[in-house]
Amino acid sequence: MKKILKKLAILAIVLVLLLGGGLYALATFAPMDYIEEKARTVVKEKTGRDLTIGSTRVVFWPHIGVTLKDVAFSSADWAEEKNMLRLSEVDVHVALRPLFEKRLEIVRFVLNQPEINLEVSPSGARNWEFAADVRKADQAPESKKASDASVADAMASFRLNEFEIRKGRVLYNDRQKKSKTLAEDVNITVSFPDIDSAFQLDGSLTYLGKRVQLVMGIDTPKDFIDGKSSGGNLVLNTDVIKANVAGRFMTSGSFISAAKVTAEIPSLSALIAWVTAKPAENLPFEKVSFNSVNTTVSADSIVLDGVSLTLDEVATSGAGAFSVGFSGTRPKIYARLDLHKISLDRFLGDAAQEQGGAAKKSAVPQNDWDATPIDFSGLRTVDADVQVHTGGFSIRGVEVGKSTLRAVLQDGKLEASSSEASLFGGLFSSDISLTSLPSGGAEQKLKFNMKDVQAQPVLEKFADFKKLSGAADANVDVTARGISQKEIISNLAGNGVVTFKNGSLTGIDFVNIAQMIQRGLQDAGVGEGKTDFVDLGGTFTIAQGIVTNNDFRMRGPLVQAGGSGTVDLPRKYVKYRVTPVLTASSATENARGVGVPVDIAGPFSNIRVKPDFKTVIQNAITDPSAIKEQGKALEQNLKGIKDDLKKDPGAAIQNLLGGGGLFGGSKPAPAPAPAPAPEGGAAP
Repeated sequence: MKKILKKLAILAIVLVLLLGGGLYALATFAPMDYIEEKARTVVKEKTGRDLTIGSTRVVFWPHIGVTLKDVAFSSADWAEEKNMLRLSEVDVHVALRPLFEKRLEIVRFVLNQPEINLEVSPSGARNWEFAADVRKADQAPESKKASDASVADAMASFRLNEFEIRKGRVLYNDRQKKSKTLAEDVNITVSFPDIDSAFQLDGSLTYLGKRVQLVMGIDTPKDFIDGKSSGGNLVLNTDVIKANVAGRFMTSGSFISAAKVTAEIPSLSALIAWVTAKPAENLPFEKVSFNSVNTTVSADSIVLDGVSLTLDEVATSGAGAFSVGFSGTRPKIYARLDLHKISLDRFLGDAAQEQGGAAKKSAVPQNDWDATPIDFSGLRTVDADVQVHTGGFSIRGVEVGKSTLRAVLQDGKLEASSSEASLFGGLFSSDISLTSLPSGGAEQKLKFNMKDVQAQPVLEKFADFKKLSGAADANVDVTARGISQKEIISNLAGNGVVTFKNGSLTGIDFVNIAQMIQRGLQDAGVGEGKTDFVDLGGTFTIAQGIVTNNDFRMRGPLVQAGGSGTVDLPRKYVKYRVTPVLTASSATENARGVGVPVDIAGPFSNIRVKPDFKTVIQNAITDPSAIKEQGKALEQNLKGIKDDLKKDPGAAIQNLLGGGGLFGGSKPAPAPAPAPAPEGGAAP
């Protein structure tokens, strides 16, 4: 952009000086044909391009002036457009008296319907780089300094009272990137009395169907042209964005420095739709306001210090810093921000999920994971180093305390972490790694730690699970890779340990189940009631999406339980066996007694809980000593059953299944004798 502006400035200066010189020659009665030919020759020498003029009209009152029609400046040979610059009309009026004093005072300079075509070839060549530039590059630095000095001398005797561009058109055609940018109906008015006076530009244009107003001021144009800094301001105004930049401006090094920048975006969705020509829906916020107390803009970067940002009602403090670098293979973002407490619900897109949820759920079977490919290519479009200090945030009603969030994205690998933050009476922290794979998909790693976090509100909010309460401690470390939800779940691997303290498990009454031994295996508290516990948990490993736990334990005031099982995440299936044992106190370690194994199995949508009666009977018969802790009466009944098994096995088994004996019931009464049949008739 710097080179484009410089080339256009040189071209404008050359045109001004030529026309001014031509008018001076006219004032001394030089032939107009000679002036036109001289202009074409000078332009050819300076740029290597052709200048053509359709017709010329000269006036001598009240100022000496010339009107040129159909002026064209040729483009590069390879360009799609024949002309780089085309003017329908150029109207220039010069004060006569200053010409005799070898000063150029332009009273009026108007360009009607100018068309500027800037183009980049497929190989990267630019049509604003002239062939003459190559020759200039070989010249000695002294020659360049002499040239700059001559331009400065010419500008020192130059004065511009009025400059206008009417109904202009600018096309930027990047054939390398296959993109075109068009600005139409460009109108510009410039006030530039002399090189030592302030420069003021007021302009407007139409871009993508919207009107854009632009105001620019340079306090000391001489310093600006010489490459030094000058105070100035830049104002941009549209119906979708308003911005103001006030600071130091220059043509080399940092284009803008020590600048205060303010911006207002009343509708972010409207701005995105305008710039991208695509509708922007379900954005997390709409209104954006921005301030920076110290901004620097160069060809390689944009640096903002003292950033204050407001997203709708969510504001940051004024201690932020933000920068974007363009010198690498991809843009690099750096940010350090302090945020007040915010709600993250708007970033989750819940409304969009609810609106499109029915169609999505119908397309993917409930018992399967979504196999739609996920696009992770965005991880390779930018590098970033972002750190945010938050005053806390809320998500789906869950309140999270103050924390520091850090995210580093480099070469397609994202590493994010959150410092320890308060969460439902406890503390939570996490580390996430996400790496985009060249073959598609991503490799993911997740670690998180919880200590004394109340489990029920978290599980209820995020998993719609309301049957487990207690303070949770957890350390989980898992990895996965894949290109879809289904593939990621199937490749899940890792390990962890989870413990719940002083809570309850609703829906399974392990105390009731354990007491079934004393109640004839009846009234099992499986689907109702709850089990209070002092601690519950275990360790687990994950391989190919299957979670395996071999040391499940639960310790409560009336019951202890142990078990093992698996959770098949790809198939969404649970298979567990837990055995509760009655105990007199939660302080009892490794309580022994007759336990009732409970099988917990089924798909996630229909998990069933079923006590294993057969195992209870077998354990009771083969190991009667195990029941001593359940009471002497039960032990005597079991010994009696063993005697009964020797005498009459069939009757004994019938008793075990509920006919009496083991559980204190009475033996079945003998069947009554059949009544005698009446005479001459059948028995009833």
